[in-house]
Amino acid sequence: MVKKLDTTYKSARFGNCTYALILDKRHPKKDRNTFPVAMRYTIGRRSWYNYVAGEFTEEDFSRVCNLSAKA
Repeated sequence: MVKKLDTTYKSARFGNCTYALILDKRHPKKDRNTFPVAMRYTIGRRSWYNYVAGEFTEEDFSRVCNLSAKA
């Protein structure tokens, strides 16, 4: 069975605002293989996106999401 790749990293909540670092697959870059990274803020079922520096492939972002702090 193929494991689904992660596109969300560390979702959290502060008051009534939920926020997460995501790979925005709605807007692929010109090479159609990389996607921008964004902070998604959701309040009352409305979402806002703040793009941060960086573009990743789906596989690379999934690897970042699954990194462990163990040395």
